[in-house]
Amino acid sequence: MDLVTFLSKLPDNEPQHYAFAVGEPGLGRNVFERACVSCHSFGPQKSKIDLLTKSAPSSVTDYIADMWNHAPEMRSKGGQTEQLGSGDMRNLIAFLFAQRFFFEPGDAAKGRKVCETKSCGNCHEMRRTQTGAPDLTQASEAFSPITLTASIWRHGPAMLKTMRQQNIEWPVFEKSEMTDLIAWLNSRIITKIAPKTLDPSPAPVR
Repeated sequence: MDLVTFLSKLPDNEPQHYAFAVGEPGLGRNVFERACVSCHSFGPQKSKIDLLTKSAPSSVTDYIADMWNHAPEMRSKGGQTEQLGSGDMRNLIAFLFAQRFFFEPGDAAKGRKVCETKSCGNCHEMRRTQTGAPDLTQASEAFSPITLTASIWRHGPAMLKTMRQQNIEWPVFEKSEMTDLIAWLNSRIITKIAPKTLDPSPAPVR
């Protein structure tokens, strides 16, 4: 930030005006899956760097500094600097901010026990054809408190009706049980590498 301020105050610099556009987290997910997912993850995954255990940058300029510092380290470990297209970086940063906001680190091993004790597998795996519950083992999108809340909002009444028919009590979650369950569900996510997408947003206007 100090460097940006200094450069903007140099005598021969003419004021420049940019059209600032906030990135799209959905497009940023595509960038993350294409360029970052081979080494990084949200939540513990074998041989990957869990970004939830790292301190989060607090501003866009902090992200720029982190990316600057990250390049030599990535190359020293045999990686390559991914070439990003117009708008990719702002979309990626929007996705990273969203992940940090909605995700808390959970314990996947404890989450597996939560799944068993709450009998989630009875409807979502063993008797899925009878109950019509979605197959959670085939998910390719990461779960979060927001996506689970949205699912319950949409399917809660039908889920409650089915559970009553099956004489199953509505599960009650305490303390970190939901966070751990989400970590367990995400540990089984089927990774799909997204193709490179064209960013429809216009380039900055000077």
